[in-house]
Amino acid sequence: MDRRGLGDRTVLRGDDVLRVAAQDEGLSDGQVRDHRADEALPAAALAAGADVLVVDGAGFPDGVGALLRY
Repeated sequence: MDRRGLGDRTVLRGDDVLRVAAQDEGLSDGQVRDHRADEALPAAALAAGADVLVVDGAGFPDGVGALLRY
């Protein structure tokens, strides 16, 4: 996560902390509200058991990158 890249962006979050999206599609069940991305995304990652690494100035296109492992 690049805090400078995220800036003041917001994301939508449903009642479940794990349900985060950039658009309302797929979150229509329950209450959907805007949340700061720099708060909602790490909360969702930690709730899912993932690690979060903050790297300011990384240049991620949307301020966030992910490494998926199975």
